[in-house]
Amino acid sequence: MTTRSKRKAPQGNRPATSDGEMMQLALQEVCEVKEAPLRQDQKIRKERRRNENLEQRLRRMENGDAANISLVSPHGMDSRRMISSIDNVTLVTGTNKPNMATALGYRVTTDIYDGLWSLREYFTQFLFIARTNFWSEAAKVVTLASSLRGKARSVLDSLRDLENVSFEELKAALELRFGERLHTQRSYTEFSNRKQKIGEHLGTLADDLDRLVRLAYPEGTVQWGLSLMQ
Repeated sequence: MTTRSKRKAPQGNRPATSDGEMMQLALQEVCEVKEAPLRQDQKIRKERRRNENLEQRLRRMENGDAANISLVSPHGMDSRRMISSIDNVTLVTGTNKPNMATALGYRVTTDIYDGLWSLREYFTQFLFIARTNFWSEAAKVVTLASSLRGKARSVLDSLRDLENVSFEELKAALELRFGERLHTQRSYTEFSNRKQKIGEHLGTLADDLDRLVRLAYPEGTVQWGLSLMQ
């Protein structure tokens, strides 16, 4: 009597795949291929809506309707008390207007001041940034104090009531120590000795002379200062 040998099940960790299972896997792959462009299109539309919302907020700010824009910080705080972090000092702007730098997606910060360059130029930049960020008087005091370095920081020791000092008092103390009088003589010397360098463009020389003459003769006109060189 002949005994038929039974077919052995395939060996290995992977079980045999039936025709139905193979069909199901094939259908899943087809669905994934079809859904991929749809997911990418949804992502693009979401990014486009986000950019459009940002552009609308910026246009409203330019049209003078900044006070009515509702912005929320990452911590859930309303923009009317937006937090600004500058040089590891956390400031509350204390204003009813949003922080423009936050709406733009980046923070506008001030440069440091060490007393080695024009204080007038520094305050011109500082006040522009303060206006952009809608800083209150208290915010300007803390920001200015935190930006001082080297000899300029020693001015803080000359203030009697540091806790209640106003922005104008701190500004006046810096002007007394590092005002235009200190830089006038230095700028005059540089202005008198300024010569065209090898390979230097005439436009670069003219711009530097214009800068020096404004520092050397802050009360005179540029034409009057340049006439002294002739």
